[in-house]
Amino acid sequence: MRLVERHIIKTSHQFYKEVDDLAWRSKNLYNYANYLVRLTVLVMAAKSTAQMALLLRLLRSL
Repeated sequence: MRLVERHIIKTSHQFYKEVDDLAWRSKNLYNYANYLVRLTVLVMAAKSTAQMALLLRLLRSL
């Protein structure tokens, strides 16, 4: 479950530019963190796959 709130700030509001900038930075920070997590998972999976392939080759040579 995701709990969210939505606030609509008009472009004429005195804090609109600041809120817009913070929202943009927040979105980019979330996307970058998500990218790093996915990259880490993929690298770990690739290492596991490479290790499994090596183990299989060693077992076949026995």
